[in-house]
Amino acid sequence: MVLQPRAKGCIYPSPVCLVTGTPSRGFDEKAYLAAKQLKAGEDPYRQHAFNQLESDKLSPDRAIRDTRHYSCPSLSYSADLPATSVIITFHNEARSTLLRTVKSVLNRTPASLIQEIILVDDFSSDPEDCLLLTRIPKVKCLRNDRREGLIRSRVRGADVATAAVLTFLDSHCEVNTEWLQPMLQRVKEDHTRVVSPIIDVISLDNFAYLAASADLRGGFDWSLHFKWEQIPLEQKIARTDPTKPIRTPVIAGGIFVIDKSWFNHLGKYDAQMDIWGGENFVSA
Repeated sequence: MVLQPRAKGCIYPSPVCLVTGTPSRGFDEKAYLAAKQLKAGEDPYRQHAFNQLESDKLSPDRAIRDTRHYSCPSLSYSADLPATSVIITFHNEARSTLLRTVKSVLNRTPASLIQEIILVDDFSSDPEDCLLLTRIPKVKCLRNDRREGLIRSRVRGADVATAAVLTFLDSHCEVNTEWLQPMLQRVKEDHTRVVSPIIDVISLDNFAYLAASADLRGGFDWSLHFKWEQIPLEQKIARTDPTKPIRTPVIAGGIFVIDKSWFNHLGKYDAQMDIWGGENFVSA
């Protein structure tokens, strides 16, 4: 397991995690967003536990700063990296954050590396939250006919994915510059690698994009709750190249890249899991 710089920001804290226009086929972006914007006087935190009012103010194509180490832009990657299917599950997600997730993937990733974006709608109240986004090229929608939960929804998306590599993301994220290439490179070199990014933070209050430490790895406490922890001091001192991956015993189980055949070989996620949290260990 490795932690690879630098991929994305997510709204924190999050029960499942959270930019030059992509051409669309009849997708009315303004109408899509306006249909679900907050009304005057509504509590902006009530539905999503983040400030939807601030999210709704932001452009779906907003710019974020490149938070990578200064040496990252000099790295090169194979010209024949495999394409990936990006799988994003959601239930009643705010339209502004869901659209910004999709557009950031399309706008900050070479088109040849994105085979498809599979949105798995876990029986949201409004089917159009997902269906309208299929008017954007490469976006597909699967809708559950009942609530299945995070795990079974991700498995369903993985089962229909057509690319040889799977990328799991959450539904209120914004990917950063060259977020995907280093992870695909690792999987291309060894198909048994499971690669998770550094996860920057998006403020749940004002949606500011904040860089996270590059010296973290996944861990867990005695109750098996996932947490981030600093790498040991001796490992930090020995790390002469900050762009190299970090081995980690546990990853954030919804945010990683994996070879699809290896994912299937490992048994996928455990489809008997009903409650968020255990995927951190199953996918590791």
